Amino acid sequence: MVVESGQEHHRAGVFKQQNKTHKHGRHRSKGSISSAVKGKVSVKTLTKRARKELKKDERRNQAVQLRQKKRDEVLLKKRSLGGACTAPFLIAVVSLNADIDPFGILEFIKQADDEAVITNSGEGNIHISVPRFKQRFTLVVPAPGDLYSSLDALKVADTVMFLVSASSGETIDDAGEKILTAIMAQGLPSTVVAVTDLESIPPKKRHTAKQQVQKDVLRWLPDEKIITLDKIGDGLNFLRKVGSQKQRAVIQRDRRPHMLAEVAEFMPDDEGSTGTLKVSGFVRGCPLSVNSLVHIPGWGDFQMSHLETTSDPHPLDKGRAARDSGMETDDSDITRVLATADPRIQESLQSENSLDPMEGEQTWPTEEELDEAKESLESKRRVKRVPKGTSDYQAAWIPDELKDDDDDGETDENSEEEIIKMNEADSDGVSSCGDEDADDYETITVTEGGVDAQRYDDKMDLSEEQETLKKIKEARTDSQFPDEIDTPHETPARVRFQKYRGLQSFRTSPWDPCENLPVEYSRIFQFANFDRTKKRVLKDSKETEGAMPGWYVTLHIHGVPQHLWAARRSGHPLVVYILLPHEQKMSLLNIVLKRTGPIENQQPIKSKEQLVFHIGHRRFKACPIFSQHTNGSKHKYERYFQPEATVVASLFAPIVFPPCSVMAYSEMKDGSQELVATGSVLSVNPNRIVAKRVVLSGHPFKIHKRSAVVRFMFFNPEDVTWFKPVELRTKHGRRGHIKESLGTHGHMKCVFDGQLKSEDTILMNLYKRVFPKWTYEPFVNAPPSLFINRLTDEAMVWGDISDWSVWSQILVYTSLQCGHVLASKSPTLLLLGLFGNKVILPVALFMMSFFSIVMPWLIQSEYTFILQGVLLGTLQGLVSSCATTSQLNIKDFLDTIDIITSLLLASFITKILGWEYVFYIQGILGIVIAVVWWLSDTKSLNEIVQDQKCQQNCTKAHQKMNEKESERLREEAKAVSTVVEQGFSYATVAARGLQKGVEVNKRTGKDINQMRETIFKYVDPAREKLNIKSIRPAGKLLVVETETEKDIEKLTKNEGVSLREAKNEKATSLNDIPVDIEEELKDIVY
Repeated sequence: MVVESGQEHHRAGVFKQQNKTHKHGRHRSKGSISSAVKGKVSVKTLTKRARKELKKDERRNQAVQLRQKKRDEVLLKKRSLGGACTAPFLIAVVSLNADIDPFGILEFIKQADDEAVITNSGEGNIHISVPRFKQRFTLVVPAPGDLYSSLDALKVADTVMFLVSASSGETIDDAGEKILTAIMAQGLPSTVVAVTDLESIPPKKRHTAKQQVQKDVLRWLPDEKIITLDKIGDGLNFLRKVGSQKQRAVIQRDRRPHMLAEVAEFMPDDEGSTGTLKVSGFVRGCPLSVNSLVHIPGWGDFQMSHLETTSDPHPLDKGRAARDSGMETDDSDITRVLATADPRIQESLQSENSLDPMEGEQTWPTEEELDEAKESLESKRRVKRVPKGTSDYQAAWIPDELKDDDDDGETDENSEEEIIKMNEADSDGVSSCGDEDADDYETITVTEGGVDAQRYDDKMDLSEEQETLKKIKEARTDSQFPDEIDTPHETPARVRFQKYRGLQSFRTSPWDPCENLPVEYSRIFQFANFDRTKKRVLKDSKETEGAMPGWYVTLHIHGVPQHLWAARRSGHPLVVYILLPHEQKMSLLNIVLKRTGPIENQQPIKSKEQLVFHIGHRRFKACPIFSQHTNGSKHKYERYFQPEATVVASLFAPIVFPPCSVMAYSEMKDGSQELVATGSVLSVNPNRIVAKRVVLSGHPFKIHKRSAVVRFMFFNPEDVTWFKPVELRTKHGRRGHIKESLGTHGHMKCVFDGQLKSEDTILMNLYKRVFPKWTYEPFVNAPPSLFINRLTDEAMVWGDISDWSVWSQILVYTSLQCGHVLASKSPTLLLLGLFGNKVILPVALFMMSFFSIVMPWLIQSEYTFILQGVLLGTLQGLVSSCATTSQLNIKDFLDTIDIITSLLLASFITKILGWEYVFYIQGILGIVIAVVWWLSDTKSLNEIVQDQKCQQNCTKAHQKMNEKESERLREEAKAVSTVVEQGFSYATVAARGLQKGVEVNKRTGKDINQMRETIFKYVDPAREKLNIKSIRPAGKLLVVETETEKDIEKLTKNEGVSLREAKNEKATSLNDIPVDIEEELKDIVY
């Protein structure tokens, strides 16, 4: 057996078996990975290196560094307030209820710690230094109910303490809601809510009352927990909470240096109209540079001459502060100049650009440009090839050879039939050679106007046109289209809307923002790149060299008008803001506004209506224009600021770098202001295009597929030609354009992109750019106090009532009421009996006027002020108790004069002469009136006493007469009851005591009221001309008394009621004086 050596070997296939590796539970080592990749670099690794991605350890280290950096920033910010070398915590105390006295609340806080050092500044601010906390606090109390005072205090405050009451009917009253809404819109700092009067509630109801207060507070401040202020120890808890809570950032406040005046002094210049204002206080926010401008709310912008620094007048520990300074206490008050303004780099007060009328003046166009414009305006004429005998009207409807009427290339429905007919004619042997063509056709010249106007007008009914137009106007009255107006008949539309233009697309069509600018644009400033300038200014403000935050410095502000200092109300906090560069210059400010308040109280605000704006640290008046808050380069003008709407208001105002809060107030006729909108600054951009839109409407007259004849949009062919390039649209979404004019009454042929419906309306949008007017007014009058029911006399603030004791403050508030009580008791009756009211009233008016004159001196002391209140209340009570009707009219006239002097002339007198002269003028005027009153009624004392006795005797005589009359009526009633029992006739009964009268029969069982209703049912005095004197019951009878006997006859003849005439020979009217006592009365009176 032979074995062959050339047998075939097995060859493996394409699909090889690969067994799974052993799962040893560990990851591959770096060596195995590197050996597997064999030096190849992953694409992900390359991208990580390009993106600079960090490894795990590097990321962990970076997170630790960021966390530590944020922690250091928080600690630095927390330690920048309240320390021994930093500015104290500034707390503004704001009352949200008219029944709360904030000055009384300060007593609890003053007595919080026995070791606390309490000092007062020249402006009335209270400084409390607590050594156990190593913190300092400053409390400022704005005038209760004064909106501007509260807003100015909150512009610089670090913490605001809201005071609410648990015993009053409502936790936050209406005035408190207005103040709280304004504060939250301006920018709310850290808050503390304190409730008072909780101890006056029974112990079982305190918890429920506190929960109700907490519920009311959570509606406004969701994360705030209230604290109580009824015990002395509660004040310490309040200070501890203020010093340990997180400070809320207010960007518009923290980015600018600011200061609350602790001491303010005005030194007039030699001229007398201006002077230098010295303001001392702690620097807050950013470093303060002497070369910057300062802004005082309500006063304006000013420059500084130099800065001075001195030792802290309110140290944490006076002894330790003196030891740390290394000098005695007396030597620590040395003042040194910190910096002096450099005129070369100091900010200028220039707010407007100098106007150059010749800037940007254009030259007159050349002859070539005039000829070219003339050629372009000439109407174009073209030549058509038409059959012979064709009229101008027919030639206008024949299409061109190289152009089809249909824009989309569609053929007419009858075109195929016409082609077939033409082919049949050719097959019959009809030739169409060139000569015959020339004979059949002729050349005619037509204009672009097309249709003969006269021929078209002959077929039109003008009366029907007018009636249809009137019906359409009436039907459209209920639902007006926005911005739609009617084209005037008298004025051509091309003249009425010559400043308007058409846009193919409101969003994308170009519009040059620098064309046709008003003159006011030459007075404002514009940034090449506002965002870049803002970043540079904010960066430089942090690196400014000067007074650092926490230093106690004195600003010397020069050029302050003296009348502003004279008109300043004491008790109103003086706030100083340092402006950033360019913030004194005028530009076009765009702010976003949203309506506030209940929708039922919101009224539309018309564009260009004057509003009072609070933008950051400024407040002023201006008349803005409103536009839609949309994206893009053009924004539609809004004629009204509708309720629950959001718009952008554009106005000329000083530059403010955003973010910055905005409040808009509407000023009422009585001087009060109502918050109508809130928002923020959007941009400072004069190139914002606000386009006013008008919509011209027309209606289809004849419709043929995509073309239609439109009327009532224009009323002459020139207007149609003028607006021919403007695109049309319909309410159902069709778009088109004007093809040509028809006739002489404004009809036009239009072509659209689809089939038009008969009920559709054709619209044309026209746009014009609008600009705001220059209506900037920097000075705004402060509104009256919101707490009307509270005794908020400014004299209390002038006399520094916060330094008085609690009992003195209570006596001050109740002194007038005590005087009224004294005047209503026996002293008034005694004086009235001795002298009479004709002596008491002029003397009381004289004394009241005298107290008005000495008022500025009496308010300096609490005791004299209390005495003055008691005496003044006594005199007012005497006047109210002793005055007769005529004298009360005189008193009302004097009160009217007092109101005119106090409300209308007080501000004017205060600005010119000072607040003291308001009392001087009122007092002198009252003394003059009292003297004239005394001289006009010259009677001796005996005559006055005799008149008084005569008046008393008259009173006695009337009492006696009333007694006799009552006795007679009783006798009459007794007689009537006796006669009725005996069954006598009612005529006899009614005759007694009456001269003219009738009786009503009661035998039917009816009562008096039913008998009275019977008379009113059947007797009409007006129709029958009856003079009924009275209808009264007499015992069981109803007696009707008339004026004359003829009236009795008319009553007895009435068929509806059974009446009989009453007879009496001698009787008198019940309303007259009886004859038997007339002589007796004369003897008693005279």
